Amino acid sequence: MSKVIPAILTDDPVKLEKMVRTLEKMADEVHVDFMDGEFVETISIPPQALIACQPKIPVEAHLMVKRPDLFVAPFKETMVQRIIFHVDAVDNSDFLFRLFRDEGFGVGIALNPETSLDAFVQHLPEVDFIHFLTVHPGKQGNPFQEQVLKKIRSLRESWSLGTISVDGGVNKENIDAVVAAGADRVVVGSTLWQSANPGKLFEELKRQA
Repeated sequence: MSKVIPAILTDDPVKLEKMVRTLEKMADEVHVDFMDGEFVETISIPPQALIACQPKIPVEAHLMVKRPDLFVAPFKETMVQRIIFHVDAVDNSDFLFRLFRDEGFGVGIALNPETSLDAFVQHLPEVDFIHFLTVHPGKQGNPFQEQVLKKIRSLRESWSLGTISVDGGVNKENIDAVVAAGADRVVVGSTLWQSANPGKLFEELKRQA
């Protein structure tokens, strides 16, 4: 059975707080996206907005940014427990692994749909999970990239005990295929927030996974 984790992507601190309060009632953790306008074109909330709303459930932070190291200090003031960063956004991944570990964070590597598996194989012993993006990052609602499922299946065959996470465009229609490909964790965002009843849909997705 795979774990379903709700996601938040917003540039509005007021919306962030409302979404966090909603998820605190229905989930036991939350995935929050951070974007700097450099690695992807979109700019989202700054870490200070997360500090201001003080989530009461654990947070994993997905950093689609060029300088993930700048987020360590503010994240220590919040419920952030895991940091996900993109290996193709940085030149100093070894330094970042050490930094995040030394500061007590779990670590995940995120891969864009076009990123080759070869880009991170050497890091597998260092990470808690691999985070496959099944959309092109930048905004919620981008179309699901079905070809990524082939890469997920390939990694699952060679990394049978590792944890594989999938994020982007997952909904009731494709979650079965995502889980069948080998996902242990499924992150869902836009499909929840576009629903008239996010809590009900979240429970349905959890049963499906």
